[in-house]
Order: sequence, then C-alpha cells, then structure tokens
Amino acid sequence: MIMAKFSEEDLTALVRLIEQKLNWGEGDDWSVHEFEALREKILADTGQVLSVTTLKRVWGKAKQENSPSKSTLNILAQFAGFENWNHFREGQGAPEKPIKTETFWRRNWWLGLLLLLPVLGVLLQSNLFRTGALSQGEINRIVFSARPTSESFPNTVNFQYDIGELESSDFEIQTSSSPDKTIGLRQKKGNISDLYYYPGYFHAQLLYKGEPVKKQSFQLATNAWQALIKKSSLNFPIYLSDDQIRQDSILGLLENNFEALNQSQDYITVQLVNLSDEPRFSGNNFSFSSIFRLTSPFDNSPCKVTTIILHSDRGNISFGFGIPGCTGDLNFDFLGENISGNTVDLAGFGISPKKWINLKALNQDKQFTISVNGTPLLEYAHNKDIGRIGGVSFVFDGIGEIKQAELVDPDRQEALF
Repeated sequence: MIMAKFSEEDLTALVRLIEQKLNWGEGDDWSVHEFEALREKILADTGQVLSVTTLKRVWGKAKQENSPSKSTLNILAQFAGFENWNHFREGQGAPEKPIKTETFWRRNWWLGLLLLLPVLGVLLQSNLFRTGALSQGEINRIVFSARPTSESFPNTVNFQYDIGELESSDFEIQTSSSPDKTIGLRQKKGNISDLYYYPGYFHAQLLYKGEPVKKQSFQLATNAWQALIKKSSLNFPIYLSDDQIRQDSILGLLENNFEALNQSQDYITVQLVNLSDEPRFSGNNFSFSSIFRLTSPFDNSPCKVTTIILHSDRGNISFGFGIPGCTGDLNFDFLGENISGNTVDLAGFGISPKKWINLKALNQDKQFTISVNGTPLLEYAHNKDIGRIGGVSFVFDGIGEIKQAELVDPDRQEALF
C-alpha cells in the first residue's frame, strides 16, 4: 500500500489553492466565522466533515502537534477539485478533471441526506459541529476560579479551570490588570498563574471565542499602609517595611531611605496605599477628605505631581496635582473615562510643592466633585455605578506626607489615618 506523502510545501500550496477558490482573502486574516463557513462548504461539496479546530490547525491558527492525517489531506484535496491528496501532489496546479464523487452525490442527493442524518445528530451534540455560543448548561458545568496564594507582595494568583470536553483552543483568560492581553488554555483542565506587584481590586474573565462566559473577582489588599518605591529602571516596585514609614502625627517616609537612589538615571515615584480586603463604602454616595503635601520633590520630576487614586471594585478614580506650569499634562480618570488637561482647564490643580492641600472628593446624585480648601475645582456629571470603595493611594513624585485621610458614606465613617 502506497502512503500519501506529506510535505509542508505541498500543504501550503493546497491551502493557497483553497483560498483562491473561496476568494475570502488570506487565511491569516480569517476569524472563527470563516472556518465555520469553510466547514459547511466542505460538507456540502464532499459529504465529509472536518472540524473547525482541524481546519484552524491546517491554517496555522491553532497548535498542531502532528502532521494532518491522510483522511484530512484527502478531504481538503477533494474540496479543491482533486480525487485525493496523491492526485493533488501529482498535479500541483489546477484540477485536471471534476471529482467523480461530486457527480454521484448531485445525482443521488437524497441518498446522501439519508446517510448524513444520523451523523448530523451526533455532530450537533459535539464540538465538531458547533456554530454559536455555549448553552447555559455548558456554561454552568465550566469551573473557573481565581485564588491569591499570599497575603503579601508580590502575590501570585492561580486561575483554575475545567472546561469538560469542550475544545481548549476556543478559550482564553483575560484579566483587568492587562485587558489587552489574553492567556490561551493549554488543556481542558488545569491551572494558570499570573504575578501581581501592586494592590488593587481585580477581575478575571474566561472567554469562549472572545466572549466572556465566566467571571471571577479577587482583591490584593494591604489592610494597613504599605509604601512602595517605583524606579523607571525596574519592572517591579521596592517594598518598604513598617520601620521605614513615619506613622506618628504625620504619615510619610523617612528621608534616609532615599540616600541610595540614583535620581539622575531613574524617574522615581513613591506610593502610599491603604486597601481593605473588603470594599465597604458605597461608591454612589461617599466622600473622601484628606490633608497632604509633597514635601521633598525628587530632582528627576519636572512637574512635581501628587496623584490620588480611589480604589473601587468597579475600577479606579484618579486625579493629580502638579506645579502650575504643568496642569496641561494632568489627567482626571473616572472608571476609564479620561479628561485631559490638554482639552479641559485644570488650572486649579496647579499647586506649588510643600504646600498643604486640603482635599475633599464627593460623589452624590451622579455628580463627582473635587474641592480644595472649600473651593470646587472640578464638577463631573456621570451615569456610572461606581460600586464600592475600599481604599486610597497617594503617588508622590518624591517624599510626601499625610496629615489626615478619611472615607465617609451614609452608613459609616473611617479614618484611614
């Protein structure tokens, strides 16, 4: 028996011939919808089935452990107009004659239908013939969880999953910390880990063909004040211990901690963050007040900025104060909606370093207001559900100090410092 010889060059030629026949453009640009349509065309033309996953592997859109089977090669060659794979390899060009089986099936279409009915019944219940979204029953059977492995930083989060008999190449994990990046599943059941350096409230989604089917929330809390130093030359922060933080009548950092920092080569910021393991305050009706200042700006900071971040389980609200000449470079971010000093006058947020800033941020009746020393600087109307607030971060371009920080909603009041 002579086996159908295989080479990548022959397969590439066959793939290009099928692309020309379909006239859908290059296969590199196809989505899952094109592969589903191709599967249907192959079934209609040859009476045989190739799964979407098999087609994606042939086109290099899914991982291929082994060469395509002889059966797969024969079906693709028949679809292209050849009798089989060997006939295609011998011709390596346009088909020399119509497929004999095509004339037979056209003449005896009713027989093909009778033969296909039981096969279609099986395929409709399998992953080989899937055309749309998962059923609610399939979604309910999927297991997906997120679990931090530590109570300190950095912290590894384990994402455990079990998708049953569904095709793993159709699934990806997406996290709110890296929304532009997805992690593909390697198998039907397993664990994928991701490393987190900063506190926050995060979400992870299990995607099926780009659409979310499961969602998990997790928090990486501090439960007290945590200080971090971020240097532009490092991809991770430096964590300071409690004995490196001043916590008497003023919260801040001891200046001798910065003697070894090379400010001429690095852009350096210091973050003071307090984030509870449970976001207890109503984001839709709350106020945050604080008294703080940037006492010793770093030499490498041209604008001497202090940024405030209010952490919500729905996202973050952030805004900054800098020297008067830099207000055009400041930003106000409200759960992903951004206002830039390039397009809105944020002159009120220009404050000279070392001056105490008496801040109040209030969200009430769908209006978020920022005031300094009792004077409103920004009034922002919105229709967002902020969720629940769990803490705050101060990010200083240098050494900063906090006299007071307090969160209030109709049910509770808490002095963070």
